Amino acid sequence: MARTIDAAEILGLSLRASQGIIQEIRAGLPTKSLSLIETRLGATKAELAAVLFIPERTLQRRRTSHARLRSDESDRLYRLAKVVAHAIMAIGDEERAMRWLREPNRALGGVTPLSLLDTEAGSEAVEDTLGAIQYGGVA
Repeated sequence: MARTIDAAEILGLSLRASQGIIQEIRAGLPTKSLSLIETRLGATKAELAAVLFIPERTLQRRRTSHARLRSDESDRLYRLAKVVAHAIMAIGDEERAMRWLREPNRALGGVTPLSLLDTEAGSEAVEDTLGAIQYGGVA
């Protein structure tokens, strides 16, 4: 049986209870979480900034000052991490999952899943597609 992975683990957090995650998001996730997900995805700073809807310069300032992200930014980062975890679980191989997130997908209108994660509706479309992969549908 495959090991499960969750968004908290992707972000380098040791929290498991949903209340702990909610409190952490509200307080602002640490900037180290940005680096962890950027490395795991193999994303550029520009790609990460676009998905999180945070200007690149703002991201750089936060990293340099070790400031925490704002709660809205943390929420978007958590959403991204949740999709990354789902992709790993659905596809079964982390390297292939990261590649899937970055390649154009016909089921998503020919765009990359990563490019849709800047909105809740886009994230839901990606999650639906991953569900189809995971449970034997066409994606």
